[in-house]
Amino acid sequence: MKFENWMALKFISENKKKIILPFLAIVASTVLIFLSITLKASITKTVEKDLRTMGKNSILIGGDSITSKDIAFINSIPDVDYYLYPDSFKEDDEILFKGYPNELLKKMNLPELRDSDIILDKTQFSDRKIGDRILLSINGERKEFFIREFYEELNPLETMKVGKRAILSQLGFDSNVVKYDYKRVLIVFKESADSNDYIPMIISSLNIGRENKIKLLETPDLFKKINKIISFLNKALFLMLALGVGIAGFFTFNITMTSLLEKKSSIGILSAVGMSKSRVFRIFLIQNIYILLSGLFLGVVLGYSILKVIELVLNISIYLDGLKVFSFIFTIITLGMLLGIVPIKKIQKLSIIELLKV
Repeated sequence: MKFENWMALKFISENKKKIILPFLAIVASTVLIFLSITLKASITKTVEKDLRTMGKNSILIGGDSITSKDIAFINSIPDVDYYLYPDSFKEDDEILFKGYPNELLKKMNLPELRDSDIILDKTQFSDRKIGDRILLSINGERKEFFIREFYEELNPLETMKVGKRAILSQLGFDSNVVKYDYKRVLIVFKESADSNDYIPMIISSLNIGRENKIKLLETPDLFKKINKIISFLNKALFLMLALGVGIAGFFTFNITMTSLLEKKSSIGILSAVGMSKSRVFRIFLIQNIYILLSGLFLGVVLGYSILKVIELVLNISIYLDGLKVFSFIFTIITLGMLLGIVPIKKIQKLSIIELLKV
């Protein structure tokens, strides 16, 4: 195999000017594949984690004031999944406190919280652990909380906000941070329900005996559009992925064909002095492996570097799905090898006389 390795490297060196452009195309397609897989996985994971984006059957209502009686009525509707006050957050002493109802915490696979319990962003409180007690300054007063759990914020709209993130129960937020007079509430329905059917009933029921009327601020169509945009982005990234794989395969074929045509006479001479066709096959197969692996490695390094820049500049979390990246790299190598075999097989069928023809 030493001879085959030496010949493969020699052919690459002698043919580098014609190989460089296809090689760069493989690098570019690898970057494209790496970015599309990672961004697609990040969008999916963000949507799964952030149920406010995930709510396809959501409405936003608001008025002069949303009372506990209003919330009790909303929760009594069987098809309501959870509610959320969009304004239930406050920054104090570099901590961004957010109040989540226990119904929402369940949906996020987080534990229900008592008033003194808290959930912290694990990336921002890496020196803490579950069960610790933590003193936080709120409205100039030091308050002690029990760390019940950690979570990882992936929503870029949230990660771009200033402050370390901390989640309290809605009651814990109201009693420890600030008791807002909430004027808006987001209602998220179960996916099987048609939220449009509930709008007239909810608005009319909440406005009974009310002087300042509750109004519909956002319809389900807006939230459905958000999900359509996410779906479109995922499809676009999938097309990028398919394009990247296709480019990598095509240019592997191109590199092999270019190299074979350039070295056709050399192959003829080697065959004339007794080299078997299988050894010729191995030389060009090894050449393809070297080019593919180096192109893939450089592409992954560049892709990862671009992602780190995106993370630093936009301050968002990028989810790297190593298994998917590896599987698509394996696909590219397999496709490249298969497409590279086609021209090699064609050359193998030529006689020594045909190979020696200039």
